[in-house]
Parts: sequence; structure tokens; C-alpha cells
Amino acid sequence: MVIGLAIQANIANVFSGIVLNIERPFQIGDSIQITDLVRGVVVDMTWRTVRIRNVAGFIVAMPNAKVSEATVINFSAVDRVSMKLEYYADARHDPGRMGGLLTTALQNADKVMASATGGPPFVRYDGIRGVNGQWLCKYNLFFWVEDYDASFVVPELVWRSVYRTLAEAGIEPTPPDLMEAAGPAAVATNAQRQAIPV
Repeated sequence: MVIGLAIQANIANVFSGIVLNIERPFQIGDSIQITDLVRGVVVDMTWRTVRIRNVAGFIVAMPNAKVSEATVINFSAVDRVSMKLEYYADARHDPGRMGGLLTTALQNADKVMASATGGPPFVRYDGIRGVNGQWLCKYNLFFWVEDYDASFVVPELVWRSVYRTLAEAGIEPTPPDLMEAAGPAAVATNAQRQAIPV
């Protein structure tokens, strides 16, 4: 009985491997996510398993039968990936001026792209929020990057551009009182990164 179950599992993996090769939802070199279990780059596809190198560098081997039944997101199958960063600025600054400066910083940042339809990166003012006892203006920065892997690198380039642009305009990027009250992790440059395939 045990041998029969093992043979049955292998047969299921073989047929699933055939289906994966016919449908080609991904290929070697693609960045994928399989449900919430594993995310990484496909390094090999055999008759029994799909091997993925995860972000920690480990190789994860998943049976073809499980892969074929799972929800798979292929980040490499899109033309570009949309992103949103959140920036909180001192409420004393005029939202129109601050929005313009952030837009300039965003458009001058390295590796920031327009949308697939040619729409430029842009900034939206999102009102005033209470953050750690401070009233701050919230701005959403929208832009696109080349692929999913770039979504880990480009935000830092954007923040560097924001810092330079605000400093050149005579604006302190981080309110000193907020820095003292909450520490660097919760200051005005706090970002929530969201990468969305488009």
C-alpha cells in the first residue's frame, strides 16, 4: 500500500510536470510566488519538482502536483511593476509646494519609470494625519519600476532623491521633534512599500 501511494504521487507529479510545460505559467529565471509558501527565482524544472531560490538564497523544491494546484504569481510576466510610497511631512509646509517638490524628486530618481501607457510618476496629497503626537501631511508617491526585483532597490533611490530635493529647497526632511519623540523608524520619511504587478 505504501509503495502504491508513492507511485501514485510520482505519477501525479509527472503529469503535473507535463501540464506545467504545456501551459508555461513560468520558466527558468522568472521571479514567482506560489501562494504564500515560497517566493523567489525559478532555477530548475524537472519531471517531479520545481526548484526555486528564495530571497534567503535557499533552494526550495516543490512537487509539480502542488505547484499545478496552487495560485502562482509570475512577477516576470509583466511589462513593469507599479509602486506606492507614503511620505509624511510637517503640516506647516504648503501642500502645493511640497507636492511639487516631491514630484520633482520622484521624476529625478534613478530607475523610476512611467506607466505602461506613458503616464508619468505622480504625487497625491492625502490630507493630515496624527502620527506619534504630531500633525503631519500625508503624500502618496506613485511610480513604476522595471520588474519585481527592482521594487527592492528603487525605493531607496527615491528616498535619496527626496532628501536631496528637500534639502536644496531649505526644508528639513525629518522634523527634529518627531525624531526625538519616536525615533528614526517612525519619522516623516517612514514609507510603506507596495509592489503591484500591472
